[in-house]
Amino acid sequence: MTSVILDTGPCLNFLAIDQGKLLYRVLGSTNERILVPQEVANEIVDKARESAKFSSAARRFEGLSREPKFEILASNLDDVELIRAMQQVSPRKPPSELLARRRMKDLGEILVISHAIKLRGEGNTVNLVMDDREGRKLAMKHGFRPIRTTRIFATAGSMGLLTYSEAKSLYEKLRASDGSTVMDTGLPHWTDSQLDDRSLYRK
Repeated sequence: MTSVILDTGPCLNFLAIDQGKLLYRVLGSTNERILVPQEVANEIVDKARESAKFSSAARRFEGLSREPKFEILASNLDDVELIRAMQQVSPRKPPSELLARRRMKDLGEILVISHAIKLRGEGNTVNLVMDDREGRKLAMKHGFRPIRTTRIFATAGSMGLLTYSEAKSLYEKLRASDGSTVMDTGLPHWTDSQLDDRSLYRK
């Protein structure tokens, strides 16, 4: 079975610009399951409460979670394989401490990678969607090559789901070239993202 696990950042990006369905269509085209750890779901809800720019994300996430391929992954101390994976990913923080917290830096990334290790060990092909630089480094350390928000846009273009102008308009809502919109400061500007290449888009 092929599964993809989403981190908080990319989820928020697409939900904030009301493109959760686009994210679902792109990922669902090559994956049988689209998964989000409960800790990532919590972060999305918390961000929606704290920041006006993400205020609609929780409601849109609820809608996305009802899609047939979508599943929220529970994390608990009774899951021996998950606990073993968490110890690999974060050896300095006991799993009991991690799972007792709702908010902690890198918590989402740790659980995304831990669930991915567990599923891979069960024979699944696992993809990760993650933008955070340190999180991506950690994922690569454990043998994963995370998909970024920019690649989701590029894939949508190649699938014919977005034209060049549509992709640019949506992307500029996340990271405007003039600096007026900063939905995600970790994203490159349009001209530095490789998305400006018109050959990426289906004619």
